[in-house]
Amino acid sequence: MKKSLNSLIHTFSQRDLDILYYIYNYRCLTENQICQLHFSKEKSFEHNLSSIKGRIQELCELDLIKKVEYLKGDEYVYFLTPFGIKAIRYFFELPTNIYDANKKVVKRGYYRASELKILPKNINHQVHLNQFVIDFQSLNLDITWKYFDEKHIGQYANIRPDGILSVLDTDFFLEMDMGTENQKQLQAKWENYRNFIASREYAYREKRITLLFIVANTAQIKERID
Repeated sequence: MKKSLNSLIHTFSQRDLDILYYIYNYRCLTENQICQLHFSKEKSFEHNLSSIKGRIQELCELDLIKKVEYLKGDEYVYFLTPFGIKAIRYFFELPTNIYDANKKVVKRGYYRASELKILPKNINHQVHLNQFVIDFQSLNLDITWKYFDEKHIGQYANIRPDGILSVLDTDFFLEMDMGTENQKQLQAKWENYRNFIASREYAYREKRITLLFIVANTAQIKERID
């Protein structure tokens, strides 16, 4: 039987809260990625991974996160459940509603588990995008930066990259290219960016914008870049 949130409040460790918050921000994560995020400055990865696996299993049993297969061959990621979202809202004080200045409307201040869900065919794309950002974090650069997953992007109204790395005075738009889009689809993407560059939003942007295409899932990297 699932325990109530009130009965669990005093049993959560900071590691538990970190795991839940990481998954909320990245939408889904593998065990290795959770370990990398939590122990980015430590070397004993294998020992830490074993510890993380045990805690992940407990969070699954408490129905806070769920395990989802995304590739054949025992490849899994973890998503938050509705109960996990409830815990996130409590511990991180996510507002019930917020005002969207761009659209001039009041909207919900958090995402439901169903809204963070990703179709199985798109999970591998998300995993690779997450890994790029996690690898960037592991550089331990002495600069201020913040990552916004596609779901969490609110600073731009007319363009929606896969993610944004906001570093100092520059927003790096991230497009994760898995080698699956055909020429017509790529042309449509370029046209969207041309329209954005011609828009008032781009003209009055607050930060410099650099677009990065991250190419993966193909042995023909140079051909894909061309």
